[in-house]
Amino acid sequence: MMRPWHVLGVLALLVLAVGAGLWQTRKNDWQPPVALAPQLPALAALGAPARPNMGQALARPLLWAARRPMEQAGAQSGADSDLAKARLLAVVASGNSQIALLQRADGSNLKLTAQSQPWRLESFDGRTAVFTSAGRRVERALEHGAAPAAAPAKPVPVGKR
Repeated sequence: MMRPWHVLGVLALLVLAVGAGLWQTRKNDWQPPVALAPQLPALAALGAPARPNMGQALARPLLWAARRPMEQAGAQSGADSDLAKARLLAVVASGNSQIALLQRADGSNLKLTAQSQPWRLESFDGRTAVFTSAGRRVERALEHGAAPAAAPAKPVPVGKR
C-alpha cells in the first residue's frame, strides 16, 4: 500500500521529468530579436579650428627658467584701473578675517578678502588698505562717505510731551 507522502514524492518526480523533457526539446527554439539601427540626429559640420598664435610660444620657449606670462595691456590695465578708481568705504574685521568693502566708479559694490581672487586684501592699518595681485600692489585710503541727509525734525507741541 502506498502512503500519501509517497504519492506526493512520485508526483514531484513526474513534474520534474516532464519539465526536463520540455527543456531539452525546446532549448534551441529561442532566436535573438532583430537588431535595429539607432536613429541619430543630423550633425552640422564643424568649422576649421583657429590657428594658434605661435608668436608667444616662439618668444618664450617652454623650458626656459625665465619664462613668464606675457603682459597683456588691455586686460591688466582694466583690472588695475577698476581697483584704482574704486573708493574704499570700510574694512570689517572679525577675529583674524577682514573684508574690504569698495565702491566701483559705476556705483557697484566690491568685496575683497584675504582669499579673494585675483585681488586680495593684504593688510589694513586703520586708514589704508593694501591689495595685492600677482606681484602688483595697490594702496587705497579709507574714504568717508557722504553722510545721509538728516530728516527735518518735527515740531513738538508745547502742551504734549
